[in-house]
Amino acid sequence: RGRLGRSLEGNLAYRRTNYYVSGSPTAGDGFNNRFSAEMRTGERFQRISAVALAEKERGRSENRTLGGAGSGRGNIDRELISLQPRVQVIRQFALIGLIGYEDVRTITRSLDSEGLIWRAGFDWRPGPRTSLTVQYGRRYERDNLDVRLVYRVTPTITLTGRIEDRRDTQTLAFIRDLIDQTGNPIAPDVINPATGLPIDQPLRDDVIGDD
Repeated sequence: RGRLGRSLEGNLAYRRTNYYVSGSPTAGDGFNNRFSAEMRTGERFQRISAVALAEKERGRSENRTLGGAGSGRGNIDRELISLQPRVQVIRQFALIGLIGYEDVRTITRSLDSEGLIWRAGFDWRPGPRTSLTVQYGRRYERDNLDVRLVYRVTPTITLTGRIEDRRDTQTLAFIRDLIDQTGNPIAPDVINPATGLPIDQPLRDDVIGDD
């Protein structure tokens, strides 16, 4: 992290995530590497500020049975460049947003997404204890909604409520790993498409739902 006077602040970051899956005949272990470069306006900018971000992400997962280990059904490569402006209209209310370009590639191309991404909304702080942030936009070829309400009860206790409708790359990778375990529309069994036979321990209803 570095600072250029009172005008700009920069940050370079690398994050590696390893995840391990047990008890599933198809979903396997994997990892995710993320590189990011961020530049934001400093304290000199009060009314109008912005954050510029560039990210490159590489996720790899192993499929244990179908296709053999390392078949990479959950492999995902993602590149992102974005600008996030903020306009402080009054002391308690600010307009916020994001515009950028994102490219997501998967091994089967079925979950690929490429193009413009955006969101717009506001950040409202009616008092020193309460803040409400609402943003609506489009990403991964679908609409996204994010609503956050924060209330600070005491200096050490904060209540947070959040409603979020989105898809991220980790979710997409998880779906990619489980996509081969499909439900039989006639019998309440989970069918292995490679053998055509029911799987002994079907997925629980709460493993994954909707998107």
